[in-house]
Amino acid sequence: MGSSNRRAGRACSWGYRELLTEDIPAGLVAAREACPDARIWLGGHSLGSQMSVLFAGLHPHDLAGLLLVAGGSPYWRCFSRPWLIRSFCALLRPLDAIFGYYPGRTLGFAGNEARGLMDGWSRSASSGRYEPNGLDIDFAARLGVLALPILALRLRDDWLAPASSRERLLAMLPAAGQEIVEISPPDLGGAPADHFAWMKAPGATAECIASRVVAAPSNHHFDPEPGG
Repeated sequence: MGSSNRRAGRACSWGYRELLTEDIPAGLVAAREACPDARIWLGGHSLGSQMSVLFAGLHPHDLAGLLLVAGGSPYWRCFSRPWLIRSFCALLRPLDAIFGYYPGRTLGFAGNEARGLMDGWSRSASSGRYEPNGLDIDFAARLGVLALPILALRLRDDWLAPASSRERLLAMLPAAGQEIVEISPPDLGGAPADHFAWMKAPGATAECIASRVVAAPSNHHFDPEPGG
């Protein structure tokens, strides 16, 4: 985030482990301090959706539900141009070696990202599984029994998170109650309903979330350690 003092570079890196065991827990602690009686739905956009799912697998009793916006598995077989995903994965390590991070702003795709984060993404894009470095956890088993309600918002023109990608991610959550809602250009005032353009007209997305999030049992004590 713009206010953070962390900048991806050769001397500064992080990955899935840090996001799941440090960043998200710190955010939830702050949220609970501000709103101690709140029922918390955790969500995110794109990779943030995946992080939310993985965190819920670690802490299934600490959330009321999950909100996934343009979320899906990055597994290369889920895309209409699978060779593009595989080629991108192959380029990540050479780029990291040269720059010390992923230079997304220079390449014109995404931002400058930590090499550890992109390594975790590449692992799941190549294998279709979540096996991040530094976390000896069977995420497949944990997600298979996760029983939280899920609201998944699909952007109609989103080639970066197509239906097959979303379906693969949701298939990892067979015990969860799932609702899928599609956002189309008319919902966005005619703007493209793709991976990013919806952010310029976020009202429809916010309204959809607000109208469907239902009351859930009060959260229990938040345990910041994996497995809580």
